[in-house]
Amino acid sequence: LWQSLGFSVYTPLEEADLSELIHAVCDPTFASALESAKPLASTVAQIEQELSAVELESVADFVSEGENLMGLSQDMMACEMELANLERKLFGYTDRLQGLAKEIRKLQDETASAASGVANRNVAE
Repeated sequence: LWQSLGFSVYTPLEEADLSELIHAVCDPTFASALESAKPLASTVAQIEQELSAVELESVADFVSEGENLMGLSQDMMACEMELANLERKLFGYTDRLQGLAKEIRKLQDETASAASGVANRNVAE
């Protein structure tokens, strides 16, 4: 058994290795590979080829999505600039409103003062 797995000498397994081996044996792909008549080395080579193909597809997907990601990044930067512009405008409106509020208070004070002056004149007459 050990020679068919590529080991020339039996070495005791640590608990982590044993757990990993049990997990692998429970995997349907691995279990079918062990049960088949094909040598394990050819099965490993086939799996490595399949992994390599999937890896190449993943890299190709990543590269093809790179342009989309760049576009998305540029869109986000444009949105950030627009939001900063809106924020600047809102702060400008806030400053204007505060100035108008001060002017209204000043006019209210002047109106109250003028009303008081008129009331005093009316009393004096």
